[in-house]
Amino acid sequence: DTHETYYLLAVKLFSRLIGVHTTTNTQQTLYHAKLAAYELDRLGFDLTTIKKVLIIIEDQRFYKHGGIDFLALMRGVISVVPFVRKRLGMLQNGGSTITMQLSRSLFIDASDYRKTLRRKLVEILLARWLNKQISKDLVLGMYLASVRYDKKIFGLAAATLHFFNGTIITLDIEHSIFLIEKVSNLSNFYRHTRLHYLMQKIESKLRVKINHEAVYELYNTAGIKPSN
Repeated sequence: DTHETYYLLAVKLFSRLIGVHTTTNTQQTLYHAKLAAYELDRLGFDLTTIKKVLIIIEDQRFYKHGGIDFLALMRGVISVVPFVRKRLGMLQNGGSTITMQLSRSLFIDASDYRKTLRRKLVEILLARWLNKQISKDLVLGMYLASVRYDKKIFGLAAATLHFFNGTIITLDIEHSIFLIEKVSNLSNFYRHTRLHYLMQKIESKLRVKINHEAVYELYNTAGIKPSN
């Protein structure tokens, strides 16, 4: 199926006008991202738990919005202010939905990531288009199969090989937390307060008991140390 709609062509033209470079062959990029998602299924990965963790950490209203969550964007703006963030017990975040993050990863040149406001605007426009092209479940699969988990490590299959010697096919909640948190943290350090907050949040939302020590041990084994 072709996904080259007039809307997409308009978004590409607009992105060029504001100096944000997008992929020239969107159709081919999307096709390969779909193949990567289907490959995870072929390899036997059980994504049930990691998809739940992904939604809780990155985009709790994922199934309710059309690719853009304006409430999350507002919270992202508010969370930039340290006093407000501390007063409300928030973590700083950019307000990007999973669909926006996938759009950035697939279609926007990495050299333009620092153009925060312009890049974010293009992300919003692309996410609206992408949400109409593929199912929500495929968005999750493509995200897990395509995003960067560490420097030069793209996709879940490569990540499990890199961090766990490729032995983890059914991802339990501890491994899922480690992997999803790594997507937004490519450094060799992790923030203990952030990780503790995320684990408490997941326990509350999913009503499960997480082995906190097991999660910390995954970081230790990967050579990733706490920064606070």
